Amino acid sequence: MRGQVSGKLFPGLGRQGGGRWRAWNTPYGQETKASTIVNSPGGKVSFYVEVWGDTLTFLIDGKVQGSWNTTVQQRKVEFDLPIGRHELAWVYSQKKTQHHGSNSVSVEKLYISALPDSDNDGVTDGWEYTYFENLETDFNTYDKALDQDNDGLTDIEEALAYSNPFKADSDQDGMPDLWEVTNKNGPWPL
Repeated sequence: MRGQVSGKLFPGLGRQGGGRWRAWNTPYGQETKASTIVNSPGGKVSFYVEVWGDTLTFLIDGKVQGSWNTTVQQRKVEFDLPIGRHELAWVYSQKKTQHHGSNSVSVEKLYISALPDSDNDGVTDGWEYTYFENLETDFNTYDKALDQDNDGLTDIEEALAYSNPFKADSDQDGMPDLWEVTNKNGPWPL
């Protein structure tokens, strides 16, 4: 059994903002994990961490980079990220035999040094991670006419506008993405 999880690691990556991942009420002896693959030109990875309960561990390619336990109020941490393709993982484990109250962990304001379009397919990695959760879709060979949310913008146009290809009104303000992009009124004009 796993604890409850909310958020994605990468909403907003490629735009300002960094997203949030939160896990809570992880049962004794269990762990909750979030991970992603990144292509980095080298640099830093940083995020804010908050732990209420047992232990949060951050790993790069399976090697422990940092670990925080018990009660850690929100603080920024930073690690070197070498050049190349890497798996970043956050593992929250509940190992205490007795813990009074709830347990939770929060990882937010994630910043990763990465190439804007590491697979050179014309779509930023942040948008691909946010809506496709990986870099495996090759937008060079993708069906250019595909419009998954039937809002009048192709998925490729949605990528260029940083809008959601699965929702006709990405920012849920009552104005369809097509109208916002056409009128350069929304947060994502082409």
